[in-house]
Amino acid sequence: MDEILNDAFEKQLQLQSLSKLNTLNELVTFDDRLAQLCL
Repeated sequence: MDEILNDAFEKQLQLQSLSKLNTLNELVTFDDRLAQLCL
């Protein structure tokens, strides 16, 4: 039972870090667009 819980917990952590990376990428892309508009 503990192993199943640990696996689920690790997968949840991986998903969270992936979504944080995606958010960071979107912010960078947004900054790039703003910079292009200002030029």
